[in-house]
Amino acid sequence: MTSIRNKGRIAPLRSDSLFEVKRLSGNPQRVLFHAEVQTTRDPQLAKRIFRYNYRSFDVQGDQVASFAILGDPGRSWRPDHYGWKLWGCEMGIRFPVVKLVDYEGREDELAASRNPFALITHAFLATRKTTNDEEQRRQWKLGIVRRLYEQDYTEEDVRLLFRVIDWMMHIEGEQAIFFKTELDQLEAEKTMQYVTSIERIAKQEGLEQGLKEGRQEGARISLASLLMKQLNQRFGQVPEWVSNKIEAATPEALENWGGKILQARSLDELFA
Repeated sequence: MTSIRNKGRIAPLRSDSLFEVKRLSGNPQRVLFHAEVQTTRDPQLAKRIFRYNYRSFDVQGDQVASFAILGDPGRSWRPDHYGWKLWGCEMGIRFPVVKLVDYEGREDELAASRNPFALITHAFLATRKTTNDEEQRRQWKLGIVRRLYEQDYTEEDVRLLFRVIDWMMHIEGEQAIFFKTELDQLEAEKTMQYVTSIERIAKQEGLEQGLKEGRQEGARISLASLLMKQLNQRFGQVPEWVSNKIEAATPEALENWGGKILQARSLDELFA
Protein backbone atom coordinates (compact mmCIF):
# COMPACT_ATOMS: atom_id res chain seq x y z
CA MET A 1 0.00 0.00 0.00
CA THR A 2 1.38 3.42 -0.99
CA SER A 3 1.40 6.01 1.77
CA ILE A 4 -0.06 9.39 0.80
CA ARG A 5 2.37 11.06 3.17
CA ASN A 6 5.29 9.69 1.18
CA LYS A 7 4.02 10.95 -2.16
CA GLY A 8 5.87 14.22 -1.64
CA ARG A 9 5.66 17.49 0.22
CA ILE A 10 2.54 19.60 -0.23
CA ALA A 11 3.39 22.64 -2.31
CA PRO A 12 2.48 26.02 -0.76
CA LEU A 13 -0.59 27.75 -2.19
CA ARG A 14 -1.39 31.46 -2.21
CA SER A 15 -4.90 32.55 -3.14
CA ASP A 16 -5.60 35.94 -4.71
CA SER A 17 -7.62 37.07 -1.69
CA LEU A 18 -9.05 35.52 1.45
CA PHE A 19 -11.13 37.60 3.85
CA GLU A 20 -12.91 37.02 7.10
CA VAL A 21 -16.48 38.30 6.77
CA LYS A 22 -19.57 38.57 8.96
CA ARG A 23 -23.07 37.43 8.06
CA LEU A 24 -25.75 40.09 7.66
CA SER A 25 -28.03 37.89 9.72
CA GLY A 26 -25.82 38.42 12.73
CA ASN A 27 -24.85 34.76 12.98
CA PRO A 28 -21.59 34.82 14.97
CA GLN A 29 -20.09 31.89 13.06
CA ARG A 30 -16.94 33.01 11.26
CA VAL A 31 -16.93 32.73 7.46
CA LEU A 32 -14.04 33.09 5.01
CA PHE A 33 -14.57 34.74 1.64
CA HIS A 34 -12.20 33.61 -1.12
CA ALA A 35 -12.13 35.52 -4.41
CA GLU A 36 -9.99 34.29 -7.28
CA VAL A 37 -9.37 36.81 -10.07
CA GLN A 38 -8.44 35.51 -13.53
CA THR A 39 -7.95 37.78 -16.56
CA THR A 40 -6.91 35.05 -19.04
CA ARG A 41 -8.33 31.62 -19.79
CA ASP A 42 -6.77 28.98 -17.57
CA PRO A 43 -7.94 25.35 -17.81
CA GLN A 44 -6.63 24.75 -14.28
CA LEU A 45 -8.63 27.57 -12.65
CA ALA A 46 -11.50 25.44 -11.29
CA LYS A 47 -9.10 22.88 -9.88
CA ARG A 48 -7.05 25.65 -8.27
CA ILE A 49 -10.14 27.16 -6.64
CA PHE A 50 -11.06 23.71 -5.32
CA ARG A 51 -7.62 23.33 -3.77
CA TYR A 52 -7.63 26.83 -2.27
CA ASN A 53 -11.04 26.21 -0.76
CA TYR A 54 -10.34 22.91 0.95
CA ARG A 55 -6.82 23.96 2.04
CA SER A 56 -8.24 27.13 3.60
CA PHE A 57 -10.85 25.06 5.40
CA ASP A 58 -8.19 22.57 6.48
CA VAL A 59 -5.90 25.27 7.91
CA GLN A 60 -8.49 27.69 9.32
CA GLY A 61 -11.27 25.28 10.27
CA ASP A 62 -13.97 27.69 9.07
CA GLN A 63 -16.47 27.56 6.24
CA VAL A 64 -15.08 29.03 3.01
CA ALA A 65 -17.09 30.59 0.18
CA SER A 66 -15.15 30.76 -3.10
CA PHE A 67 -15.94 33.01 -6.06
CA ALA A 68 -14.34 33.41 -9.49
CA ILE A 69 -13.97 36.87 -11.04
CA LEU A 70 -13.22 36.47 -14.75
CA GLY A 71 -11.76 39.37 -16.72
CA ASP A 72 -11.00 37.63 -20.00
CA PRO A 73 -12.73 38.97 -23.15
CA GLY A 74 -14.52 35.71 -24.03
CA ARG A 75 -18.16 35.30 -23.13
CA SER A 76 -18.43 31.53 -23.17
CA TRP A 77 -15.66 30.49 -20.76
CA ARG A 78 -17.33 30.24 -17.35
CA PRO A 79 -15.80 27.48 -15.21
CA ASP A 80 -17.98 27.09 -12.13
CA HIS A 81 -17.23 23.64 -10.69
CA TYR A 82 -14.59 20.99 -10.16
CA GLY A 83 -14.77 17.47 -8.79
CA TRP A 84 -15.23 13.77 -9.48
CA LYS A 85 -17.35 10.76 -8.71
CA LEU A 86 -15.76 7.39 -8.09
CA TRP A 87 -17.35 4.16 -6.81
CA GLY A 88 -20.14 5.95 -5.02
CA CYS A 89 -17.85 8.60 -3.58
CA GLU A 90 -18.42 12.20 -4.67
CA MET A 91 -15.97 15.06 -4.20
CA GLY A 92 -15.92 18.59 -5.56
CA ILE A 93 -16.95 22.23 -5.45
CA ARG A 94 -19.40 24.50 -7.27
CA PHE A 95 -18.82 28.23 -7.07
CA PRO A 96 -20.41 31.47 -8.37
CA VAL A 97 -18.78 33.22 -11.32
CA VAL A 98 -18.69 36.96 -12.03
CA LYS A 99 -17.90 37.70 -15.68
CA LEU A 100 -16.77 41.30 -16.07
CA VAL A 101 -17.44 41.33 -19.82
CA ASP A 102 -21.15 40.95 -18.99
CA TYR A 103 -21.11 44.55 -17.76
CA GLU A 104 -20.07 46.04 -21.09
CA GLY A 105 -22.69 48.56 -22.12
CA ARG A 106 -23.76 49.07 -18.51
CA GLU A 107 -21.18 51.76 -17.70
CA ASP A 108 -23.84 54.30 -16.66
CA GLU A 109 -25.27 51.79 -14.22
CA LEU A 110 -21.82 51.09 -12.81
CA ALA A 111 -21.06 54.80 -12.54
CA ALA A 112 -24.26 55.44 -10.59
CA SER A 113 -23.67 52.62 -8.11
CA ARG A 114 -22.20 53.29 -4.68
CA ASN A 115 -20.75 49.79 -4.59
CA PRO A 116 -16.93 50.08 -4.75
CA PHE A 117 -16.78 46.89 -6.81
CA ALA A 118 -18.91 48.60 -9.47
CA LEU A 119 -16.35 51.39 -9.59
CA ILE A 120 -13.49 48.94 -10.04
CA THR A 121 -15.42 47.04 -12.72
CA HIS A 122 -16.03 50.33 -14.54
CA ALA A 123 -12.30 51.10 -14.40
CA PHE A 124 -11.46 47.62 -15.68
CA LEU A 125 -13.79 47.91 -18.68
CA ALA A 126 -12.52 51.41 -19.47
CA THR A 127 -8.95 50.11 -19.35
CA ARG A 128 -9.77 47.42 -21.90
CA LYS A 129 -11.50 49.90 -24.20
CA THR A 130 -8.52 52.28 -24.21
CA THR A 131 -5.69 49.80 -24.68
CA ASN A 132 -4.15 51.79 -27.55
CA ASP A 133 -5.40 55.28 -26.71
CA GLU A 134 -3.81 56.87 -23.65
CA GLU A 135 -5.52 60.23 -24.19
CA GLN A 136 -8.95 58.60 -24.10
CA ARG A 137 -7.86 56.53 -21.11
CA ARG A 138 -6.88 59.73 -19.29
CA GLN A 139 -10.35 61.16 -19.92
CA TRP A 140 -12.09 58.00 -18.73
CA LYS A 141 -9.83 57.83 -15.70
CA LEU A 142 -10.56 61.40 -14.70
CA GLY A 143 -14.31 60.78 -14.98
CA ILE A 144 -14.10 57.66 -12.81
CA VAL A 145 -11.96 59.42 -10.21
CA ARG A 146 -14.41 62.35 -10.21
CA ARG A 147 -17.25 59.96 -9.37
CA LEU A 148 -15.03 58.47 -6.67
CA TYR A 149 -14.87 61.91 -5.05
CA GLU A 150 -18.60 62.47 -5.45
CA GLN A 151 -19.55 59.30 -3.58
CA ASP A 152 -19.84 59.22 0.18
CA TYR A 153 -16.54 57.43 0.76
CA THR A 154 -14.18 58.10 3.62
CA GLU A 155 -10.80 59.66 2.98
CA GLU A 156 -9.10 56.29 3.48
CA ASP A 157 -11.54 54.59 1.10
CA VAL A 158 -10.82 57.20 -1.57
CA ARG A 159 -7.11 56.64 -1.26
CA LEU A 160 -7.41 52.86 -1.37
CA LEU A 161 -9.73 52.87 -4.39
CA PHE A 162 -7.60 55.47 -6.14
CA ARG A 163 -4.55 53.24 -5.80
CA VAL A 164 -6.41 50.42 -7.56
CA ILE A 165 -7.73 52.70 -10.32
CA ASP A 166 -4.34 54.35 -10.82
CA TRP A 167 -2.63 50.98 -11.10
CA MET A 168 -5.26 49.55 -13.44
CA MET A 169 -5.62 52.60 -15.72
CA HIS A 170 -1.92 53.17 -16.13
CA ILE A 171 -0.89 56.16 -18.27
CA GLU A 172 2.57 57.48 -18.96
CA GLY A 173 4.49 60.53 -20.07
CA GLU A 174 2.58 63.60 -21.20
CA GLN A 175 -0.84 62.11 -20.44
CA ALA A 176 0.24 61.30 -16.88
CA ILE A 177 1.33 64.92 -16.39
CA PHE A 178 -1.99 66.20 -17.79
CA PHE A 179 -3.88 63.88 -15.48
CA LYS A 180 -1.95 65.02 -12.44
CA THR A 181 -2.81 68.63 -13.23
CA GLU A 182 -6.49 67.73 -13.70
CA LEU A 183 -6.50 65.77 -10.45
CA ASP A 184 -5.04 68.72 -8.55
CA GLN A 185 -7.78 70.93 -10.01
CA LEU A 186 -10.44 68.36 -9.07
CA GLU A 187 -9.23 68.22 -5.48
CA ALA A 188 -9.21 72.00 -5.27
CA GLU A 189 -12.75 72.10 -6.69
CA LYS A 190 -14.01 69.49 -4.23
CA THR A 191 -11.89 70.85 -1.35
CA MET A 192 -10.77 67.28 -0.74
CA GLN A 193 -7.01 67.02 -0.61
CA TYR A 194 -7.08 63.23 -0.44
CA VAL A 195 -4.63 62.45 -3.23
CA THR A 196 -2.23 65.34 -3.67
CA SER A 197 0.25 63.35 -5.73
CA ILE A 198 0.03 60.36 -8.02
CA GLU A 199 1.77 57.31 -6.67
CA ARG A 200 2.70 56.00 -10.11
CA ILE A 201 4.52 59.22 -11.03
CA ALA A 202 6.30 59.08 -7.70
CA LYS A 203 7.30 55.49 -8.40
CA GLN A 204 8.57 56.50 -11.84
CA GLU A 205 10.65 59.27 -10.32
CA GLY A 206 11.93 56.79 -7.76
CA LEU A 207 12.77 54.34 -10.52
CA GLU A 208 14.76 56.98 -12.40
CA GLN A 209 16.63 57.85 -9.20
CA GLY A 210 17.23 54.15 -8.61
CA LEU A 211 18.64 53.71 -12.11
CA LYS A 212 20.95 56.67 -11.54
CA GLU A 213 22.14 55.22 -8.25
CA GLY A 214 22.50 51.83 -9.91
CA ARG A 215 24.76 53.28 -12.58
CA GLN A 216 26.86 54.95 -9.89
CA GLU A 217 27.12 51.70 -7.96
CA GLY A 218 28.09 49.88 -11.16
CA ALA A 219 30.90 52.35 -11.75
CA ARG A 220 32.08 51.93 -8.14
CA ILE A 221 32.15 48.15 -8.48
CA SER A 222 34.19 48.42 -11.69
CA LEU A 223 36.71 50.68 -9.96
CA ALA A 224 36.94 48.29 -7.02
CA SER A 225 37.49 45.29 -9.31
CA LEU A 226 40.23 47.12 -11.24
CA LEU A 227 41.98 48.18 -8.04
CA MET A 228 41.92 44.62 -6.69
CA LYS A 229 43.60 43.36 -9.86
CA GLN A 230 46.29 46.04 -9.60
CA LEU A 231 46.91 45.23 -5.94
CA ASN A 232 47.25 41.52 -6.64
CA GLN A 233 49.78 42.24 -9.37
CA ARG A 234 51.72 44.74 -7.23
CA PHE A 235 51.67 43.03 -3.82
CA GLY A 236 50.45 39.49 -4.44
CA GLN A 237 47.36 38.03 -2.78
CA VAL A 238 45.91 40.79 -0.61
CA PRO A 239 44.65 40.09 2.95
CA GLU A 240 41.00 40.16 3.93
CA TRP A 241 41.17 43.54 5.62
CA VAL A 242 42.14 45.12 2.30
CA SER A 243 39.26 43.44 0.47
CA ASN A 244 36.83 44.67 3.13
CA LYS A 245 38.20 48.20 2.92
CA ILE A 246 37.82 48.28 -0.86
CA GLU A 247 34.32 46.80 -0.77
CA ALA A 248 33.11 49.57 1.53
CA ALA A 249 34.99 52.43 -0.19
CA THR A 250 33.51 55.34 -2.10
CA PRO A 251 34.39 55.93 -5.78
CA GLU A 252 36.53 58.89 -4.72
CA ALA A 253 38.58 56.75 -2.33
CA LEU A 254 39.05 54.05 -4.95
CA GLU A 255 40.32 56.59 -7.47
CA ASN A 256 42.66 58.05 -4.86
CA TRP A 257 44.19 54.65 -4.03
CA GLY A 258 44.46 53.77 -7.71
CA GLY A 259 46.52 56.92 -8.33
CA LYS A 260 48.97 56.08 -5.52
CA ILE A 261 49.42 52.36 -6.11
CA LEU A 262 52.62 52.64 -8.16
CA GLN A 263 54.38 54.83 -5.57
CA ALA A 264 53.28 52.89 -2.49
CA ARG A 265 55.88 50.46 -1.08
CA SER A 266 53.37 48.46 0.97
CA LEU A 267 49.68 48.02 1.58
CA ASP A 268 49.95 49.76 4.92
CA GLU A 269 51.51 52.80 3.26
CA LEU A 270 48.91 52.87 0.49
CA PHE A 271 45.94 52.70 2.82
CA ALA A 272 47.41 54.92 5.52
